[in-house]
Amino acid sequence: MRVLAFLATLAALAAAALAGQELRQVLERPVPDTAAPPVTAAGADPDPARAAPAPPRDWPALFGEVVVAEPQPPKPPAPAPEPQPPRPPAPPIDSLGYSLQGLVSEGENRWAIVSHPTGETLLRVGDMLGEIYEITAIDAQGLWARAAPDADPVLLGFAE
Repeated sequence: MRVLAFLATLAALAAAALAGQELRQVLERPVPDTAAPPVTAAGADPDPARAAPAPPRDWPALFGEVVVAEPQPPKPPAPAPEPQPPRPPAPPIDSLGYSLQGLVSEGENRWAIVSHPTGETLLRVGDMLGEIYEITAIDAQGLWARAAPDADPVLLGFAE
């Protein structure tokens, strides 16, 4: 088995030496002139060896060509958005039929039991109350919700 490995190593070494020798010969060869050969009056090339184009000596870049981006003119500023009319105020939570039934807490986690004519739900901070209000806080007073991110929170407290 060792003899076979030794013979394979010698064969690989000989192949590498032969490839190196051929590479050296290619690199030492002068670069052929790629200009068009002069045309004679009859239109035939006097040297047929020069008639065939030589393969290009430069190889393409392995990882692509470097492309230098041309400087672009500055873009005009974007037009300012048109002012929007103010939003109508959201209806009070009580008028939508919601009422607070109870609060549940476990450490820092709090939930509110909210009743509506369609049924009761268990809500926590971040949930939506209907389609308008988002719950921002739940404390001993009740459930705090707001209709928009910039609106003031509204309290949904216990019925008295």
